[in-house]
Amino acid sequence: MGVSARRLVWDLLCDKQKLASLDRGLLWSNAADWDFPVELRAGPNLSMPTGVQARECLYRLQGVLLEPHCGYAILPPGTVIDDSLHASDHTRHMRHMISFSGLPKLRDVHAVARGSIRPRKLARAVSFRHPYDLNYYHFTVDVATRLELLARFGVPDDVVHVISPVLFKQPFFQDVLRQPGFARRNWLVQDEFLEVEELYLARPLDGGTPEGLNYYREALGAPAPDRAQGERVFLDRSPTRGRAAANREQILPVIERAGFRVVDADGLSVLEQAELFSRCRVLAGLHGAGLTNMIFRGTAPLDVIEIFPPLETSVEYAVLARRLGYGYHHMRGTNPQASQRFANFTVDSERLGRLLETTSSAAVP
Repeated sequence: MGVSARRLVWDLLCDKQKLASLDRGLLWSNAADWDFPVELRAGPNLSMPTGVQARECLYRLQGVLLEPHCGYAILPPGTVIDDSLHASDHTRHMRHMISFSGLPKLRDVHAVARGSIRPRKLARAVSFRHPYDLNYYHFTVDVATRLELLARFGVPDDVVHVISPVLFKQPFFQDVLRQPGFARRNWLVQDEFLEVEELYLARPLDGGTPEGLNYYREALGAPAPDRAQGERVFLDRSPTRGRAAANREQILPVIERAGFRVVDADGLSVLEQAELFSRCRVLAGLHGAGLTNMIFRGTAPLDVIEIFPPLETSVEYAVLARRLGYGYHHMRGTNPQASQRFANFTVDSERLGRLLETTSSAAVP
């Protein structure tokens, strides 16, 4: 059964409700405009209508279930809160996305309602579930920044923090867990239905906020940004991962002549990445989660150069750079080797060289 058919069955058979329709539980709500270059507003994978805003909210819900498959909150006996699982506002407008967040297992939801599945009971918990929590960007910007929103409203550190098994298995998350600001917290890997007397659902502002990202850096124990350092870093990407430069050997000399250090962030621990990018004055790279490391520059000046694959026009890193006050520049590759988003592609070496040189020349400490 395809995604559209599964969504249709879900819509027909599942009772649903929106967070906004609840008459209680809202502690905080805020909205902000998306801010990114106008030429990125329309592309092969993104159609961004005007007037769409990013939202931030915090709910405290009483007596709800948290299902394990996706992480949806459910009002007993079986009403799914359709938007309780965080998904980016702009992805709701992607033409090729029918269900960004995935679907819960209806038979299990009904089994809990009938009493044939008994959930584990918790007095108080926070959901850190996210459909893309295995991705370094989404963990950093959409999951870890919930800590600041919760702290702002006095939710204690020792409340149960519910995460998915997928996130728990990620090497970067294991890295994060070893740091004192995370090790002291009460993490629960969810593998069963939870019945929570008081559940917090935190949704940070899509694209991140300086406050939320600074809170994450401090919890991680990341080094303070060094304004005196002006390193130039180019984020490489292995061809086996897709969305990589097919003409890598041609562009490497161009990158090195411009004074950039070529790095594949996959080979570094989270704290090693924090150390490196805290010293970075110009960050260039192929579109990918490694660009998230711009956050470690903090309030120090930074210029970001993003190289898009031909079939990818996601705006996350443009929004993140603008929110943090960084300069943002971009170019797009050509000649994709296949028709899907993750196809390797060609980077115009002359154009890349000019962009690296002009951006670096204009960058001041």
